[in-house]
Amino acid sequence: MDLRELIKEPERQKESKLDLIVDTSTLKAVPDEKDGIRLEIPGYGEFPLTNWAHGQLADKLGIPRKYYERMRSSGKSELLAENVNAWLREKERRLIRILDGRIRAILSDRYRARLNVSKIAENALKGALKCLVRNGQELKADEAPGKGFEPLRPAWATGSQGQRITALPPRHGGNN
Repeated sequence: MDLRELIKEPERQKESKLDLIVDTSTLKAVPDEKDGIRLEIPGYGEFPLTNWAHGQLADKLGIPRKYYERMRSSGKSELLAENVNAWLREKERRLIRILDGRIRAILSDRYRARLNVSKIAENALKGALKCLVRNGQELKADEAPGKGFEPLRPAWATGSQGQRITALPPRHGGNN
């Protein structure tokens, strides 16, 4: 993913996400051989869960994670669905967060993000890109650092295929 794609990612996620406040008694766990279960949300369809959401679901329903994961990993999807459905009948309101067609989080209905992290990241990346363009530099994830740039080497600064992502030009004047 190059810098321009990275800048566009928060907007893509904004288009692909869905946040729903639901009454848990209306949800239904459906057996799924691949993921263990899918959650059926009336009016929206069936959704697989991320590993994180499976853990949250187990915790919220009071099903010990070890038992939940044992049912999930041993192909006992019908038993898992039966257990989940038994505990979903208790009426509670939950915020269900969906991204790219998968439930990524199951939270309290009182949960509200305090910071819009994706907006902060988007603005930071846009600012970095403007700075590079203003200095006559173009940043490409698959190129070595250009003249006047120092390599940025934390783990997150290396792409999935080993390409190096460079930092902003060093500051001039003052203490560095």
